[in-house]
Amino acid sequence: MESIEQEIMQILVERLCSSGFLSKNTCEKAVDLIHSMTDLPEFFRYPAPWDAEVDQGG
Repeated sequence: MESIEQEIMQILVERLCSSGFLSKNTCEKAVDLIHSMTDLPEFFRYPAPWDAEVDQGG
């Protein structure tokens, strides 16, 4: 995985942790996993469209 993708994912995980949605241990494990990944999962490559895009058919 490219470093910018890793940084974004790490920031998101740390934000979830600081907001109380993840425990510190889970956060640390997730950050470790992010740094060991070689590619971004397909789920994150194709985000859901905005409602306006769905209404317009594209």
